[in-house]
Amino acid sequence: PAAPLIALPNITNAPCFGQNGGSIDLNVAGGTAPYSYFWNTGDTTQDLSAVPAGQYTVVVSDANNCATTLIINITQPQSPINITLTSTQPSCFGYSDGTISALVNGGIPPYSYLWNTNANTNSIINLTSGLYTVTVTDANGCSVQNTIGLAQPDSLIALFNIPDNFGCAPFQAQLINQSIGQYTNVLWTFGNGDVLFTPDTAYYSFNQLGCFDVTLTVTSANGCVASNTANSAICVVAGPVASFYATTPQIDFFSGQVQYVNNSYGISNDYFWQFGDGSQSTQVNPAHTYPPQNIADYNVMLVAVDTNGCVDTAFQVYQQREIMRLNVPNSFTPGDDGINDNFKPIFSAPDLIKYYEFDIYNRWGELIFSTKNQYDAWDGKYNGKPCQNGSYTWKIKYIDYENTVKDAHGHVVLLW
Repeated sequence: PAAPLIALPNITNAPCFGQNGGSIDLNVAGGTAPYSYFWNTGDTTQDLSAVPAGQYTVVVSDANNCATTLIINITQPQSPINITLTSTQPSCFGYSDGTISALVNGGIPPYSYLWNTNANTNSIINLTSGLYTVTVTDANGCSVQNTIGLAQPDSLIALFNIPDNFGCAPFQAQLINQSIGQYTNVLWTFGNGDVLFTPDTAYYSFNQLGCFDVTLTVTSANGCVASNTANSAICVVAGPVASFYATTPQIDFFSGQVQYVNNSYGISNDYFWQFGDGSQSTQVNPAHTYPPQNIADYNVMLVAVDTNGCVDTAFQVYQQREIMRLNVPNSFTPGDDGINDNFKPIFSAPDLIKYYEFDIYNRWGELIFSTKNQYDAWDGKYNGKPCQNGSYTWKIKYIDYENTVKDAHGHVVLLW
């Protein structure tokens, strides 16, 4: 033959780990054609294609049975493409603040990325809950996919109920928290600028007039916030003001009569009286008669009710007392005839006296009689012996039923 038999391989290594992407293209010259091929894979073709990485042996022989042998190695990347996905879940129900990052190794860098959201970066942000798939392709065109899911946090919904939303100032409203989800903080905000932090059932008193918004804001442990506002949720109107007086400072002792004057104000009020003795009236300005000549205190109540059903109540205590009068005799004649035998001050209502002092002095200023009992009287004696006829000085100090301190003094003539 004109030249020796020569076989030279053109090798294409497997581009992807573990895939049948390698090929061997033999260029044969010399010897005497035609040529025959015997591969260790059992193939008898000149070339091999779509074969995995490994060692291949081929024997090429010509028409004269001259042969040459080649040992050929096909390589592949050292490791397959590996995708590690890390994520941050959405912080709150319905939020779009989740993130996913892809960490890639193996294959042949550099890598390209394609997500099912059409993003082409290694990280994606502003994600809601759902499944996300990324396809990573290396420099050899080898591709691997990986999928990760983002979970939806439990829903957080701010809800509340106001059983009674209309009343008269001051109006106490009940607010019932009916929020859904796990929350750690609760904030009630009212249209007048006030706030409450009561977690469940809250009570708030409205002293101002008007209609007020109510907002409930609940916050979870990880900072999720849900809010609900009811506009003009509570309306407060002005209620009546109950007030009255009597035309006299106290109830007339002898007749038991008194005239009450109603000076309440409000819109179209109805009035209900209780006079403290078991009797009632619905008159605007009633006159009332109590049992005459009766020492008593009466707790009088007036209830005013307007057209909105708002109620106000006024109380006053009225007394029925005899006017305290003091008379002191200017002389007396002690003895046993039963006529003007003793000397003492005469009170119109001695039982109404709260404190009493009664002292008698002779002309030399010596105390010859003293008592703290308003019913005691001087019999004209001192130490059991009759005193001389003449003039004696007396002094009285007492406190009446109105806690008024009063003093009196004078002279009395003693005649045996």
